[in-house]
Amino acid sequence: MAKIIEENTGTELISLGDLSPIDWVANKFGRVVGYIELKTRHHTSDKYPTVFLNVRKWLALMLTEIGTGTPSLFVVRFTDKLMKINVSDIDARNMRMGGCKKRVKSENDIEPVIEVPIEDMKVLKDF
Repeated sequence: MAKIIEENTGTELISLGDLSPIDWVANKFGRVVGYIELKTRHHTSDKYPTVFLNVRKWLALMLTEIGTGTPSLFVVRFTDKLMKINVSDIDARNMRMGGCKKRVKSENDIEPVIEVPIEDMKVLKDF
């Protein structure tokens, strides 16, 4: 997915550390030009009307966008499409508690999430 995003944005993506709240930084000519959170969903883009973005990740992405003046993107790979939205275009008021209640991976698995309408996202690539 990183290669497709690189081709679409004309940047080089650099993966950030495992403990970073943000997945990727976009680099162009040795300068940071953006931040990207990438999620993979194992269903088609039309199965549900929304996709979740953790509030803590949204906060980190907004902080980098506001603090550095560079855009932050939320990118989702569905089985049929790769889609994106600028984080500043997400309405964070569409919030609820979310996470996996059946298989809790950690005590922090249940947390506030923002429901991002898929219709608000733009297609980067069809599969």
